[in-house]
Amino acid sequence: MANVKGKNERPTDVQNKIEYRLLSELVPNPKNPRKVTQEAIEKLAESIKENKTFFEARPILLSDRTGQLVIIGGERRSEAAKLLGMEYVPTILMRGLTEAQEDEILIKDNTHAGVWDEQKLKIWDSGELRVWGVEAKFKDDAKDKYTRKIESPVYVPKGEMPDISELLSDEKYRELIKKIDAAKVPAEIKEFLRMAATRHIVFDFEKIAEYYAHASKKVQELFEDSALVIIDFEDAIGGGTLRCVNL
Repeated sequence: MANVKGKNERPTDVQNKIEYRLLSELVPNPKNPRKVTQEAIEKLAESIKENKTFFEARPILLSDRTGQLVIIGGERRSEAAKLLGMEYVPTILMRGLTEAQEDEILIKDNTHAGVWDEQKLKIWDSGELRVWGVEAKFKDDAKDKYTRKIESPVYVPKGEMPDISELLSDEKYRELIKKIDAAKVPAEIKEFLRMAATRHIVFDFEKIAEYYAHASKKVQELFEDSALVIIDFEDAIGGGTLRCVNL
């Protein structure tokens, strides 16, 4: 993985469609509804300075729909990069997006933290925002106008890698499968009931997170693809450590 380079040196492009682009060429999104304090920018800048590889883990997302390189994800990171005097930053250009797709990415990228600008948020209706993960009340006297749709607990690795058999409990599932297989019902009914029986498989997400923390990169990728764990890279940058978030 390439490191963040000095102010006057252009880094080579890295894999996975990440490209280093001039920070001066990136355009802030005027629709961004997230408010950010100078203190938060300074904190993030310090974290990027100490953990440069995390910036590549969460590159700035761009769209060229308007002919400019407009930021649709990572404006706070771009401000932190400016504070550090960086000339080039890691980016991913998402070509061919519609304005609606840009808006969705913009909102979803900002649901994990920060304070919303109510006036800017009102350009979308509450139905759209709800689908994107934001519950918008739009009440002037409400203390908490917007909340995350899902608030996931954070898990910090503690010990040794558990055995794969410890990651779930399937006793009830196996009991049901035996009953279903023994039942004299049509095959299509059995197939349906077998799938329904999987609801009784209980996952131990704490042990899953512990297993993930000790697994190989390939296994980790498969766990992420299966939505067994979520990695919150934005908070990882802000806090200086990689955090594993369970569903």
